[in-house]
Amino acid sequence: MLFLFVLMLGCVEHYRVAVTVDPMVQNCTCLGYLSEISDMGAPQINPKFTYDAQERVLRKADMMNATHLVWIGDYPFAAAAMIYRCSN
Repeated sequence: MLFLFVLMLGCVEHYRVAVTVDPMVQNCTCLGYLSEISDMGAPQINPKFTYDAQERVLRKADMMNATHLVWIGDYPFAAAAMIYRCSN
């Protein structure tokens, strides 16, 4: 049982981006706006039904060295956020 738990933890992505709200990033540098849609595949041929839009935004924000993220829209099929870099 412990092995299964450790195996599941290895699959979790860890990002260096803190999800926060607008008032917390007032003194930060805005890096821009990110939006993504889930990769659903070709619906007529082989639908994937994956809902990974939020993870895609987090991954991109992490690659851009953002420290904070404020969700604008967060749905299973699409996500959008403003990303910031804060000094402290």
